[in-house]
Formats: sequence, C-alpha cells, structure tokens
Amino acid sequence: MNDGGPAFPRLEREYDSMINHEFWRTEKGMSLRNWFAGMALMGITTKPQPLEGVVNKFNLTPCQAVAIVAYDVADAMLIEREKQREMSG
Repeated sequence: MNDGGPAFPRLEREYDSMINHEFWRTEKGMSLRNWFAGMALMGITTKPQPLEGVVNKFNLTPCQAVAIVAYDVADAMLIEREKQREMSG
C-alpha cells in the first residue's frame, strides 16, 4: 500500500562517542497517509451526522465509521496526488 512516504521527514545529527564520529540519520515520522487521515478526521468529526447511514448499514460503531471514512479520504488524496505528479512530468 502506498502510504505517501513520510509526512515530516527531518535529518537528525548524532554523535557516536565510541568511534568519535558525527553522522546524520533520517527521522521519518508519521506517514503522509496517516497525516491526511488525521486532517480528514478533524473535518469529519465536526458534522458526523451523515455517517449515521454507514453506521447502521454496516453495523459499525460511530468511531469505526469515522476512522474508515478518514482513511478513505486519505487514500483518495494519495491517489489524486499521484495523478497530479504523473501529469506534471
């Protein structure tokens, strides 16, 4: 599954005193998919009433329905992001 890669990668400088050497390592952090889902979650939870049909139809808890929809939004965003990258070259 494409998770979009790291959302907020950063380089961290470390020092190893055993070998007296400084080096850089990449800290990946959360995936872009998780960040997109979290951002979608904020919007979804402001008006969760439209999810009542999903809750009833699939016998889900409200929290399960919100999580499923948040990740569906994130996956759709990653798909569209990839299409835009392909179109731009």
